[in-house]
Amino acid sequence: MPAWLSKLSLSDSYSHFTYMLRVSLHVEVEVEVYLFQEVLTMPSAYSQAEYLASLPRQVEIPPTTPEHYITGLYALNLAAPEGTSGDWHDVFHWQDGTEQPRQVTLAGMGDIETSPIYGGLGIYEGKDRLVAQGLDIPASMQRVYIANHSRAILDLLYRSLHRWGRVLNLTGATTDWLDTRDQGERLLEQATMLEPSFHPAAQDELRRWIADEASTLRAVYG
Repeated sequence: MPAWLSKLSLSDSYSHFTYMLRVSLHVEVEVEVYLFQEVLTMPSAYSQAEYLASLPRQVEIPPTTPEHYITGLYALNLAAPEGTSGDWHDVFHWQDGTEQPRQVTLAGMGDIETSPIYGGLGIYEGKDRLVAQGLDIPASMQRVYIANHSRAILDLLYRSLHRWGRVLNLTGATTDWLDTRDQGERLLEQATMLEPSFHPAAQDELRRWIADEASTLRAVYG
């Protein structure tokens, strides 16, 4: 067992495991095996029920509509119909925090009001995709509406400009979360439609982000 893992308690090991998983796939397999071995040899005083209770829970999936759909990083961490890459490095994004429960990002709730701009662009019914990814869906929930990766990026762009008047944490979005030059250029063209929704300073920030992303696309794809 690696020295760093042997010094940790069981609960600490899970936090470190989460971090190491993001470093490389090789570490993911290695740490997962060690963590499993530690669970098998844990003291009998630490019951299985107590161990399971200490693990993060899945976030609750709320009711959705075509106007109030799952978006942002939650949508980017689902397999979209177009097969784009999305944000798959964060495999724990759908797990809840024990002290501060997370809420799934929904459009149409104040920070993200893009339906008047884009309508139903990129919105799909994705209940089966959630189930295929191992997520639990309430039995009464017949449909789950989700943004595809391009719409999720546009929604995050809108939210950042709406909240802060700046574009934050979206550098490289067209190449990190999408897969082709055409996809990136199409998204930047759609992003220009956001401009009338913001004041001049935020418009300048939007244009700067679009120009920077266009430059990145040229650098990556030639």
